[in-house]
Amino acid sequence: MLVGNKVDKPDKVITHEMGAEYARMNNMGFMEVSAKEDINIKAAFTNLVQNIYTVKARDAGIAVNQN
Repeated sequence: MLVGNKVDKPDKVITHEMGAEYARMNNMGFMEVSAKEDINIKAAFTNLVQNIYTVKARDAGIAVNQN
């Protein structure tokens, strides 16, 4: 999972499109966050933990409901 930070900044060096394309090319999820503005912080951590759980369960041969 690729997380772009400081989404609240108007002078970003990496655009949303650049981050999303890089993530797609490397088979990763992509989110933009801002700790300062509390944008997507909880969602990013929730997504990360769910992804870790899913991979670990899959590696152990356990079926996981992704809903």
